[in-house]
Amino acid sequence: MDWYYGLNHFQYRVVGEKHGDQVSYHVDVQKRYDWGIPSEHRRTQSAFGGPFKMELEQADLAHLNSTGLARDFDVKGSSGQMRTTL
Repeated sequence: MDWYYGLNHFQYRVVGEKHGDQVSYHVDVQKRYDWGIPSEHRRTQSAFGGPFKMELEQADLAHLNSTGLARDFDVKGSSGQMRTTL
């Protein structure tokens, strides 16, 4: 759930091997965090928690990227090797 709430959506894959009744596997996660451009007409961001109940226009968020106050970035991660018995 931390990945979901931290990234909202992401791509993942599970890679593993089975040897008898043992399975070893790891999970890879990736996402491109893209602020967008003002003309994309993305949905307005609303319902921020805490004391700052506000709405932010996506064009305003995208403007942060175009002025250099924010940057697009890649998120990549991989779990360690895990093992389980079937």
